[in-house]
Amino acid sequence: MGHLLPSCQSLMPCARHCAKEGNPMNNRRNDWLAIGMACLLQACAPTPAEPRPPEDTALQHQSQAASAATGSLAKAHVSVPHTRLLDGRVLVAGGMEFNDIFLPQGKPYHAISELYDPQAGSWSITGSLNVIRDMASFERLADGRVLAAGGWENNTVQTRTAHATAELFDPATGTWSFTGSMAQPRYNAPSVVLGDGRVLVAGGRNLQVTDLLSAEVYNPTTGGWTATGSLLAKVQRLVLLPDGRVLGLAADVNAQVYTPATNAWTSLGALPTGQGTELVVPLADGRVLLGGSSTGALTKASLFNPATNTFTATGSLLTGRYSPGAVRMPDGTVLVFGGRTLNGVIVSAVERYTPATGTWSAESSLLTARQAPATVLLASGDVLIASGVGVSSGPSNQLKPCERYASSTCIPTSCTSQGAVCGTVSDGCGGTLACGTCGSGLTCTASHTCVSDATPPMAVLTAPGAGTPLTGTVTLQATASDDVGVTHVEFLDGTKLLGTSSTAPYALDWDTVAAGDGNHTLVVKAYDATGNVGKSTPVTVQVLNTPNSGVAVYDATSMTPRCAVVGPSCDSGTLLNGRGTVVGPELNAPNTLKGSCQDGTLLTATVPEAIHALRVATLDGSPLAPGKVVTIQVTAYVGMPAPTRIELWTTADVDNPVWSLIYSFAPNTNMTQTFSLKYTLPPGPIRAFRARLNSNSSVMPCGSQGSYDDQDDLVFATQSP
Repeated sequence: MGHLLPSCQSLMPCARHCAKEGNPMNNRRNDWLAIGMACLLQACAPTPAEPRPPEDTALQHQSQAASAATGSLAKAHVSVPHTRLLDGRVLVAGGMEFNDIFLPQGKPYHAISELYDPQAGSWSITGSLNVIRDMASFERLADGRVLAAGGWENNTVQTRTAHATAELFDPATGTWSFTGSMAQPRYNAPSVVLGDGRVLVAGGRNLQVTDLLSAEVYNPTTGGWTATGSLLAKVQRLVLLPDGRVLGLAADVNAQVYTPATNAWTSLGALPTGQGTELVVPLADGRVLLGGSSTGALTKASLFNPATNTFTATGSLLTGRYSPGAVRMPDGTVLVFGGRTLNGVIVSAVERYTPATGTWSAESSLLTARQAPATVLLASGDVLIASGVGVSSGPSNQLKPCERYASSTCIPTSCTSQGAVCGTVSDGCGGTLACGTCGSGLTCTASHTCVSDATPPMAVLTAPGAGTPLTGTVTLQATASDDVGVTHVEFLDGTKLLGTSSTAPYALDWDTVAAGDGNHTLVVKAYDATGNVGKSTPVTVQVLNTPNSGVAVYDATSMTPRCAVVGPSCDSGTLLNGRGTVVGPELNAPNTLKGSCQDGTLLTATVPEAIHALRVATLDGSPLAPGKVVTIQVTAYVGMPAPTRIELWTTADVDNPVWSLIYSFAPNTNMTQTFSLKYTLPPGPIRAFRARLNSNSSVMPCGSQGSYDDQDDLVFATQSP
């Protein structure tokens, strides 16, 4: 990830004392103020080196950037990198928070670790480091763990310790555990993950503030460290190059590269005159951007080309600054945040470098001016801005409030790149593109292609089936197909739109309680890209949510309406309404036991003869039982003149019915009417009544001569004696 640790030489002028030989932590508290405040409170921002997609250099950028406050840290974490985990969270551990350093027991360093959740926008405490570490090296390993190596801490005001130890953070458990130690204690050492997953830690300093010329490589598989060849000069920045080498940089010394295959460092010669390393960012095309200087030319910028091992000038920064934060964005541009100018002013300015043009442009500023901010690119494309030093003096200049910088920089697309030849499409940047119109006889589809399409889609309601009794919330399901493509389907109850589904398998949840009890006719409409509409065959279902209503439910076994629970009544409701396929149509026709008796199929517009309902109920409101006097009601449309009549039949064996005639009567008018008959129930736990509309045949339970005949059965349970 190429995290960068602070260099005292890149800070305010008094920080140049840090380069002097000797112990900066002596007995004089004035020295602590002069050196500690100047050197220890400053940090350089991490520079991510994760690979990103190449940029399209042929297109211009449009941007709308803004920063918003997000969660605050519990502790200040100046001078340590902030690391993005594989799950998108951000880890920070250790560092320095200014306590009362005038007290003998004052210890400004700590081991506390915190995690930032981008979804919640907040920080939470997690497991602490086993060792207090400031200016340590942090790298995320391929398996998601995080390596922390080296660093320092102050044991008392007078003494401090540099670490050779290293430890690993496990995101799954939120804990740290020791791993192998380096051969040499070091702090302020840059690090980078190599192409094979090992970690290179190079240079840094010891307690005598001496630049170390050694480097070590950590192997995550073994937990051990091995030395590399000696550095040729100090290093402040490390960058992994596309060919697997590592570029090592520091101001005012020769550049060098580490080759893992030879485990050796090679000199590349001096940096361009006046070029510093205040920001070092690898670009998507493999080049490396350098910016700033330690000689006052803070706007100077150069590009390193790994193919030729050469440096060339590029456009100058708009604002010269020490210790800025820098991030390469997904589109290949580089954002630079905050920092401190040559005259000591901490700034909130943000600017963007565009490699395609080699130029810098101003962006919206941060909410808070920060020197040495930690900058982490989140999975969303936002940048987390955390920690750093603010403009206040004393402890409050170590910033805990964080902000989230949203950069909506985008590269406009084209009709061609989207495969669009007609219609209007988005340009990906908030605008639209007109992609043309289709020729005569062609239609522009939803995918913006021109097709000849006059064929409507086909739609079928696959569930629920016709006559199915429904309660509560049920899922309506449908299939739809089209020769070009279905854009969406609509589910309707009659003409009432219930909802829309745009992806197969097409489905919609329907609240039948709100729909109300009774018959409902369901229809599916499918639409294609050209506006053609296909309609399914209507399916009528029965909604029955009222408990203990005495309303029958269609029984697939007997193939008739049935009341399985004993009650004072049994009513077919609307299940028998109609005749076969010609009147209604009748649900589940013919509604006779085992489908044994078919209905007549002749339809005359003025004579829609049919049985519509059948009901049985006790006179005293007690449960249906043998010996009870009941009223049998038949609702039907009966045509005139005679011999059209209504016949009532009964059987006590629904599996092998033997029908007995109860009554036969002829109406005297053409209309829908209800006929009633009192009847004493004979023995039997289950009974069936049949209402037969006999249009022109002999008296019998099932006729075939009459074209208007309609036979419907109702099965019900009776109470045991």
